[in-house]
Amino acid sequence: MSVYGDIQTAAVIRYPYLWAREAGKGETEGRKERPFAVGVRIPRPGGDLALFFPITTKQPERGRFAFKIPVIEKRRAGLDADRQL
Repeated sequence: MSVYGDIQTAAVIRYPYLWAREAGKGETEGRKERPFAVGVRIPRPGGDLALFFPITTKQPERGRFAFKIPVIEKRRAGLDADRQL
């Protein structure tokens, strides 16, 4: 079994992410669970490759890769379908 366990492509995971600014202040755990999407998981003999994408309600900075999650997909993932993600 890989270190990613049962995480699959397109899964939405909730994780208490620790921001660099919080770690810089001496914190050791994220303040709240934040959702992120597994963009792709590629099993490899030397260890799996996984790309993760944060899910946020904040407008991305200009020039950053981002896309809106369709309402049906928000519902399937257990996200608030009425919020802009």
